[in-house]
Amino acid sequence: GTTYALQETFKVNAGGSVDLPLQPSANAYVNSGDPGAYNYAGGANSVIIGSGVRTNVGNCYNNTNGRFTCPTAGRYFVSFSANFYNSGIGNWWRPLIQKNGSTWTQHYENASGTWAQLSASTIVDCAAGDYLNIYNQTASGSGGGMDVGSYSNINFHKLA
Repeated sequence: GTTYALQETFKVNAGGSVDLPLQPSANAYVNSGDPGAYNYAGGANSVIIGSGVRTNVGNCYNNTNGRFTCPTAGRYFVSFSANFYNSGIGNWWRPLIQKNGSTWTQHYENASGTWAQLSASTIVDCAAGDYLNIYNQTASGSGGGMDVGSYSNINFHKLA
């Protein structure tokens, strides 16, 4: 089985603020050639895999398959924001936020331009062991995706 870092319940500090120092969270970005990147050679619709990891509290984000696995039941915040490039995508982009491989919410964008800023966020109730990911879907089934490096953000955070 998978071993996760110890989780700590919230604390109220002397100033009255809530502190959640060890809540599972991750922030990642796509690098050149990652699935879901605008220059991904695979060309098919796919889970966006951010191989660049800025933060991974609890080691819940897997940068080889793009999944954030929830170590405990709770409410999680999921978001992405990036410049997306239109390279043979067809009429639209539709990045999806998925829970256990099923669409939870999606962002639809008409493919009228070369580049578009796309973002979406949602809150998902999860059981321990559920996984969350971002999926890059296009009308043509190929092409297009997130810009790389500091232009892309994929975020997961346990709220409660």
